[in-house]
Amino acid sequence: MRLKLHNTLTRNSKLPCNSFGIPASYCKTGSKLAKVKGSICEKCYGKKGNYLYPSYQELGIERKKFADDIEKFIERMVFLIECESNNYFRWFDNGDLQSYEQLKAILVIAEKLPSVTFWLTTKEYELIKRLIKDNIEIPKNLIIRVSHPMIDQQFNENSFFIKQGLNVSSAYKKEKFESINNNKYSFSCPSTKQGNKCLTCRACWDSEIKNIIYKVK
Repeated sequence: MRLKLHNTLTRNSKLPCNSFGIPASYCKTGSKLAKVKGSICEKCYGKKGNYLYPSYQELGIERKKFADDIEKFIERMVFLIECESNNYFRWFDNGDLQSYEQLKAILVIAEKLPSVTFWLTTKEYELIKRLIKDNIEIPKNLIIRVSHPMIDQQFNENSFFIKQGLNVSSAYKKEKFESINNNKYSFSCPSTKQGNKCLTCRACWDSEIKNIIYKVK
């Protein structure tokens, strides 16, 4: 099966924009966390519902192969995002980064499309740390949110990633989620109160909001 141009991007009903995703089975860190009780990956949404349809899985595998060809990945993604984006884009609505080369390619794509704001959530902590160690500048229009691995926990303001100027995210169960007050550091995702959709909210793409908190079951 060859990945066609119109099947390269993914479209998630929750999001206000296009995205890119691969099957969650390819998650490197996530696959390990899936075996950890209380982790956000233990009950991964990417292994349920529509994500399990054979058609999605087949296309997802082709997207993964396509993204491994870095030069083609950059060229096609720049073209498609420029043609179809509404100034926002999400990386990996399902799945996660596969390599350091792929992460750097995403930086290049962001640089080539300065009018688009990109959001990348990841649990590939070592790749992000390597980026920082190599002193590679992250484009201002690419919001990297490092996701906390455990439910009902979050990075504090003195954490490594926050100190490095990155953004983060965390997930809480209903009881704790509803007791959290929004402040200059944290913002609770409103999607569960608006049909599980972003609607007009763009907090995840906002670099000023350091920590986005999501509600999980």
